[in-house]
Amino acid sequence: MYEEWDYYCEPSLADEIFGEAEQKLRKALKPDIKKEMEEKDKEISRLDEIVQELRSENIELRDKYNQASTKVNEIEKNIKNQFLETIVAPFCKPYFSIRSGNSVERKETIKTDDPDIEVIKTIYKSKYIVDEVNMKYIFRAKISDENSILFEYNSNKEGGWMDTRKLILHESFDESKLDKKWQYKNVFENIEDAQKYADYLNDKEEERTYSEIKMN
Repeated sequence: MYEEWDYYCEPSLADEIFGEAEQKLRKALKPDIKKEMEEKDKEISRLDEIVQELRSENIELRDKYNQASTKVNEIEKNIKNQFLETIVAPFCKPYFSIRSGNSVERKETIKTDDPDIEVIKTIYKSKYIVDEVNMKYIFRAKISDENSILFEYNSNKEGGWMDTRKLILHESFDESKLDKKWQYKNVFENIEDAQKYADYLNDKEEERTYSEIKMN
């Protein structure tokens, strides 16, 4: 026969701490406390949703920023290319305009009833010839509202008072695009179009007549 006996062990310090904490937790779980904890859980869930929304918005904003940066880079590249093509390049090649050449002159003699008196008519007609633009006196080039290149030209070669003249650069000869108020403002990229312009002006140029009486 074996004698029955119960095994008993003194609770450890850890067991006592756990038991005490469990009792406090049970006391804390009163209906009002439990409700408050549930509300806190809901608040935490709501804040988590806000955080997720902000993260999504941040990703969207980052995408928009990247797209905007790409567009800005493209615009800057286009501006740089336009600057090189329209502001720098014009100074590195010849351009052609017109200037007044020697006038064409012819004389006519008109007899009068008096054999000792004659009338000499001298007929002049101005002639325009092609001339290369001296880029030395161009100090600025810019794009006009009509998307044409304007050269700002200092006509005072001595460097004193600056008489600025804007020269309009034409890609080709087109009568409808000419500045007809001041013919010397028109500049062309090639000599052939400048010659067409000179011929155009010479055809339109009117003759001037001067008369003098000659006594024999």
